[in-house]
Parts: sequence; C-alpha cells; structure tokens
Amino acid sequence: MVDIGPSGTAYNEDAVVLIGRQGDQTIRCETVASAAGTIPYEILVGLNGRIPREYVGGAVAAD
Repeated sequence: MVDIGPSGTAYNEDAVVLIGRQGDQTIRCETVASAAGTIPYEILVGLNGRIPREYVGGAVAAD
C-alpha cells in the first residue's frame, strides 16, 4: 500500500514508480527503507510477484 497524501489523486492503470527513476526524479531503495524504519534488503524481498515489473535499458544476461 502506498500513501499518496491528502491532496494526491490516483486512478486505475496510472503509472507508478515505487523505487527507481522517472524523468529527473529518483526514489532510492535506501530512502524507502529509511522511511519504513528498516533496511533495503527487507524492502526488496517484500516485493512479491503480484507487482508487474518492467526492465528498462541495458542487456539482460542469459542463463
């Protein structure tokens, strides 16, 4: 769950960046962890498979 604040507005299918970069703004995992009172590892392992992922840029290593 994400709190967008009292003046925030969000609609179904809006693009949302929880961790990463969009335009000239960046949200680091360390920042999210600090706000949650935990460590970055716990934030990352808490992201489950229900969240769609989009890989942007660079080559993906083959197995």
